[in-house]
Amino acid sequence: MRFLSVLAAAGVLFGCSALPGEGPAAINISSQDVENSAQTGDYTVVVVEPSNIDTIKNYRPLAFANQFHGVGSGGSSTLLGVGDTLNVTIWEASPDGLFSSGGGGSSNIPSVVDESGYIFVPYAGRIRAAGLSIEGLRQSVQQKL
Repeated sequence: MRFLSVLAAAGVLFGCSALPGEGPAAINISSQDVENSAQTGDYTVVVVEPSNIDTIKNYRPLAFANQFHGVGSGGSSTLLGVGDTLNVTIWEASPDGLFSSGGGGSSNIPSVVDESGYIFVPYAGRIRAAGLSIEGLRQSVQQKL
């Protein structure tokens, strides 16, 4: 019985050494790798010395929200482009209209701006989207319908 316990413990310990780690082992990283990565801008090596400790302590990265500069601020002047994914929602007053479904009175039409800059909306056809704002596209769809 003692032999089986020792064998089980050995199996568990061996299994732990076979599991993958969080990253490369120190032996796998050479000084050439560090220099190459630093030159490509992947990261910067900073030597911590008494002269730069205050600078490092006072460093505060930009807030995450500041990296988007006005995205989602309503009335954005961002223009649509090729590859943009859109969800066109069409509401109708009549429950038995062309786009009404099951009693919802609206229909969602997923669209992607194709390589020519157009989207397709049923009963309206191909509509130019690239280069327009969201409001401009809304007006175009409304006019075509």
